[in-house]
Amino acid sequence: MVLQLLPGIAPLILYIAVDAVFGEKIGIIAALVLGICEFIVIIIREKRSDFFVLADTGLLIALGALSLGLKSPVLVKAKPALFEFIAAIFFLLLALIPAKSRAALFRRILRAGELQINIKSTLCYLLAAVCFAHAAFVLYAAQAL
Repeated sequence: MVLQLLPGIAPLILYIAVDAVFGEKIGIIAALVLGICEFIVIIIREKRSDFFVLADTGLLIALGALSLGLKSPVLVKAKPALFEFIAAIFFLLLALIPAKSRAALFRRILRAGELQINIKSTLCYLLAAVCFAHAAFVLYAAQAL
């Protein structure tokens, strides 16, 4: 599970390390290069493009370019918060659909075929609240650092 999250946060970790040694402009460029390389490696290894990897790489490129243009690293640091806001909205919408549709969607996402899944709407509301709160903390930390 943790290894699946690594491609999404590796550019940020690299940015922090390179920024400490060489400065923020080189750090942003290094994060962009790593993000693009990760995307290419995943396409070659899996022989297909994953939507989430494509969205993550596209967002990294867009926010990295804006950060370079604005000469501010805040956008690169805030990228995880944007995905969390999207996840929070996803969980809110998930809470509003019927339970059978919610279960079918989770089976599809988890590639769990016939697994019996019962996701309560209250859990979806709770996950949305946690995602919103964590995204707010990430945005605050990105702005404060």
